[in-house]
Amino acid sequence: MNAQFTADTAGFVNMINARAIVFGMGREEAFRLEAKLLAEELIQRTPPFSGKAVAKMLAAQGKSLSEGNLEIKEMTARKVGERAVEKDIRRIIYGTRGAAPPDTSFGSVKVVQPAQGNYKDAKAAERARKKLERGINKQRNKFGKQLLKDGGVLQKIRGKDAVRVFATKDGTVYGVDVEMFRPKASPADLEKVHQMARTKRGRTSQAGMISGKKVGRWKWLNKMVTREKTVRKYIRKKLKQVGQAKGGWAAAFMRFGGKMSMSGWIGRHAAKHGRTRSNFTDDQIVIEMINQSAWAGSGDPDGIIPKALAGRAESIKSAIKRQMADAWKKGGKV
Repeated sequence: MNAQFTADTAGFVNMINARAIVFGMGREEAFRLEAKLLAEELIQRTPPFSGKAVAKMLAAQGKSLSEGNLEIKEMTARKVGERAVEKDIRRIIYGTRGAAPPDTSFGSVKVVQPAQGNYKDAKAAERARKKLERGINKQRNKFGKQLLKDGGVLQKIRGKDAVRVFATKDGTVYGVDVEMFRPKASPADLEKVHQMARTKRGRTSQAGMISGKKVGRWKWLNKMVTREKTVRKYIRKKLKQVGQAKGGWAAAFMRFGGKMSMSGWIGRHAAKHGRTRSNFTDDQIVIEMINQSAWAGSGDPDGIIPKALAGRAESIKSAIKRQMADAWKKGGKV
């Protein structure tokens, strides 16, 4: 699916024609200029937005940044976008660096009864008991170290297998169902989970947050759990995609004279995610801008395209008024 806009509405065309007359421009020149400025407006109105822009938009709605999001106020649009991508991924995938130490996870094995066998005396029996205990603990710790290497501890919770991921100082244990513990998950596995959780707007649903399910001192993580290094690698890959939505308009912006680096965080996506077509004749002028990014696949739920058109129309009106006012001051010559 593509978000598509063709500048052929009568009102908008009339505004561009008026601009051409007032400023003494040819129609093609006026339409090319307006196409560039419209593409620029679309880039600005397409997410991500800078932290200051986000705060301004919220203020217009009578809202403000939540306490947990105050840090974005001074961020650039790119940083805000990257932050959103990482938060979305970590909302549904938890990266573990390791679990609790073996002594707190497993404890020592106590062999209460002396080992069976024929012993000379009680001391010999005690030595045999301790040897057996050491052997059991050695095997148990060996098993525990492997689990810790994978980032979790397998435990029985009221007869149910679960994986202990981490514990907080207050004694709350956060765990995950066995089938959601994927220490050897590949980037492709993470991609699949990520795509399944994304909404039409490209964000992940809140279903990936810590669930309300609680058994004793255990709380369950309603998300995939895998190694942190795998999660970081996947996040780095996804961060390179930030700017695609804006880049879908960048192709038109540059085609009609806009200056932008092709290696920048927006421009680098222009060739792949943006397309434009134009035709200038005496009878007809057609300009088409197509945004082929994943963001555009959801359509235009926030009305970015009509808002950009309205914004450009107001700008043209203001420019014409200023030009007319200047001409009036200079003796009525337009």
